[in-house]
Amino acid sequence: MLYTALDQIKYMSCCLQLNSLSMRIENFCREASLGFLDIAPLPHGSELIFKELLIHGEIERGKVQDIINKKKTVTAAVIKELIERYFIESDGPRKPLRLKFNSYFASKIFPDLVPNNRVTL
Repeated sequence: MLYTALDQIKYMSCCLQLNSLSMRIENFCREASLGFLDIAPLPHGSELIFKELLIHGEIERGKVQDIINKKKTVTAAVIKELIERYFIESDGPRKPLRLKFNSYFASKIFPDLVPNNRVTL
């Protein structure tokens, strides 16, 4: 039992390293934009938003405009799309944003942990 527990601790510590996790998210966004995944391309700047959320946990909506360097209307559309596609979430229209690992996203970011679910995003 202790060997199994130690193995799981090693796996999770490797899987959740910030650099490694950030790189997997970046690769996911790139592969989606190139059409390598079974989903529609993500909005421009998604990887930057995801990385910021990964590092800080939550960000104010107004900060997204600075992160992706787009106009307010474009930023609002990006946020809306990512929420509708279950990549990010918020407790309300003026509340901070958080990263959300929908089943498809999680299966690609944590391939050995989450089964590959086929979903339309």
